[in-house]
Amino acid sequence: MSAEKNNSAKFAFFYLLSLVALVFMSIATGMVIFQVINKSITDVLNQFNNRVSASQLKFAVSCLIISTPIFYFVSAQIYKSLFKGDHPIPPFQVYAR
Repeated sequence: MSAEKNNSAKFAFFYLLSLVALVFMSIATGMVIFQVINKSITDVLNQFNNRVSASQLKFAVSCLIISTPIFYFVSAQIYKSLFKGDHPIPPFQVYAR
């Protein structure tokens, strides 16, 4: 294999980074949704503990702001390399699995 085609480490890094960014996006989205539900629906049995956690909401929004562009950029790089033919696995084998 030529040096240009042997980019396995690069693509492993891209796939790992996209997976980590996707995990952060999904957890942060769940945290934001939970805080919205916690704010809008009051608990009748536990009236004094239905406050929204501002620190948790700040963390979730900051995770979304950071991880969303990273995920979309890395995904675009992966798709571009798949259709360009630089990927170590040909596209027909990737989609056949």
